Amino acid sequence: GHGLPTRSVPAPGHPLAGSAAGQPAFPSPAQPFGAEGAAAPHGPAGAAPLRPVQPLALSATAPWETDLGQAYPAGLGRRLTARVLDSLLPLAAAAAVAWPLVDRARDHVQGKIEAVEQAGVTDTVWLLDTTTAGYLGMVLGAMLLVSLVLEALPSAVWGRSPGKAATGLRLATMDGHDKPGAGSVLVRWLTYSVLGVLLVGLLNVVWCLWDRPWRQCWHDKVAGTFVAAVRRRG
Repeated sequence: GHGLPTRSVPAPGHPLAGSAAGQPAFPSPAQPFGAEGAAAPHGPAGAAPLRPVQPLALSATAPWETDLGQAYPAGLGRRLTARVLDSLLPLAAAAAVAWPLVDRARDHVQGKIEAVEQAGVTDTVWLLDTTTAGYLGMVLGAMLLVSLVLEALPSAVWGRSPGKAATGLRLATMDGHDKPGAGSVLVRWLTYSVLGVLLVGLLNVVWCLWDRPWRQCWHDKVAGTFVAAVRRRG
């Protein structure tokens, strides 16, 4: 009959055929299968392989160093103050454009009402039509244009708007905590502006009250940024 397969055992001091002298015939635990050709890390004989050191992630609960001083996620109070300051000039521009348009819009709507009354019919007079919508678009356009120039542009160049600079705040990226690029700043500004036009901007602003640990609003989450408060070095 057939016997069990046999395996030749070398004499003491002689390695198996096909293996280098003094080297094990099978991979050792420190040398996984398929890694026979990989170069071993330099170090003392018998020492464990050296592993690359992983950088420590920045924490939201402990301040980190910036070029201006120690920084940490900003609270709602300073953010609201910065928002009020950054909104003054855009609102002033909107008011300046809206002032002469108010009388035009009122006269336009009044003319529609009088036309219905003279016709002796019952009809619905809409306050918002193509004419008044155009006036509203001009007001919003003026406000957004000034906001783009005075808030988004400085944030893209220096990482802070005038309001944030006055209150010791700055924008930072989530991955490296450095100044965001122009694309991220534009996405953040557009998201904030659209939410404001859709009348959910207030909920967006106060979202940072319960967002942890980075205290982000919705436009921060979309852009991958957060607002950092900087404590200047003494």
